[in-house]
Amino acid sequence: MDKFFGLKAKGSNVRTEVIAGMTTFFTMAYIMFVNPSILSASGMSWGGVFVATILATAIGTLIMGFVANVPYAVAPGMGLNAFFAFTVCGILGFKWQEALAMVFICGLINVLITVTKVRKAIIKAIPRSLQLAIGGAVGLFIAYIGIKNAGFINFVSTQAGFTLGADAVPALEEMSAFFNIRADTYDSHMLDDLKLDEFYSEVADCFHQPVKRLLDLGCGTGLELDRLFERFPDVEVTGIDMSAGMLEKLKSKHQDKKLRLICGSYFDSAFSGPFDCVLSTYSLHHFSENSKLDLYKKVYAALESGGQFIFGDYTVSAIQRQQELLAANNAIRLEQGLAEECFYHFDIPFTVDTECRLMKEAGFRSAVVIRQWENTSIIQANK
Repeated sequence: MDKFFGLKAKGSNVRTEVIAGMTTFFTMAYIMFVNPSILSASGMSWGGVFVATILATAIGTLIMGFVANVPYAVAPGMGLNAFFAFTVCGILGFKWQEALAMVFICGLINVLITVTKVRKAIIKAIPRSLQLAIGGAVGLFIAYIGIKNAGFINFVSTQAGFTLGADAVPALEEMSAFFNIRADTYDSHMLDDLKLDEFYSEVADCFHQPVKRLLDLGCGTGLELDRLFERFPDVEVTGIDMSAGMLEKLKSKHQDKKLRLICGSYFDSAFSGPFDCVLSTYSLHHFSENSKLDLYKKVYAALESGGQFIFGDYTVSAIQRQQELLAANNAIRLEQGLAEECFYHFDIPFTVDTECRLMKEAGFRSAVVIRQWENTSIIQANK
């Protein structure tokens, strides 16, 4: 070993190297658990990331030792993984597969600038004080994760933001259960407490032509349909909602109407189009950009040529608020170990610009804001 690594020539010995290796291992061992905990928030498998972390660290460290002959341990960087999970996948809305493709491209660029010695020049250009600050910041980040996971600090979440508190973050309610227990009081809450009668009248006024076939996403108790049935009593409505209790209320109100109700997720349900119009009110403000874009593409495909998609929902005025809510949702899901594919009640309203952009990306030729209040908007997208 001494001959292979040249330990004596470097002023070291086998005992020193073994102790140093063990010290380094125990110093870095936390990464095996922290890395998958962070990256799983993007939708990646915790177990898969755990194995990949171990393999990447072992292979990288062996290459450094046997090929480069330097006593360096190589492991995933703490900080970049949080940027990957919470910024790239969370706030920016990329799928983890797409984000990994970006990592691969960045790796190729990194190899290129290393071979051409550009990387060395960049590192030398960073002030010494900033280099030390980066190391200190990463250390504080790791300490924060340890303290938080140990339960010494907790955060209480509200729709307005985060506050530090002694109690744990309130558990998010599963979507269908949330609305089932509120089915009896939903109409009075929306009309009497929130004063949304004007909103629903405005939604009905968006229909200038007679509607024969309508798809209602997140139809709930049918507040938006109450006014439509007054104008178009013979319209055939396909309504999709995850709450059986809400659908029962809708069915009891309009027993004489042509209703086809589906209890389930509109992300998974097949749309038996074509429809003249697709409508959704106060239902889509719980989902990520990727989820909405996939849904809007389904909506576009289900509409006949010239059909309309009427969107009425909560919106925010600033992209920063949208990003804050996306990050908060991801953080709470990570904290509570909630699977990405499951639906939990947390409001994530987007800006009008984001909604219109997603509709156009889905294929709609136009997306026009019909009416806008302080925190609610009606958008009409045309196929």
